[in-house]
Amino acid sequence: MRHLRLRPGAEAGWAGALLAASADTCVLDVPADDEAVVHALRPGAGAVEEAVAGKGSAR
Repeated sequence: MRHLRLRPGAEAGWAGALLAASADTCVLDVPADDEAVVHALRPGAGAVEEAVAGKGSAR
């Protein structure tokens, strides 16, 4: 499970939809307009996570 800080300009609704459609992530929560909580099957960020998240955002 990871908390992602979304990059500036990435709207939470669109980012959540993209992450949920990705084969290796499941969105668990969007607690703020600039944050998403995801369950991921891989230890590192996938291509969709990298596209919507700011650098170094996973924690």
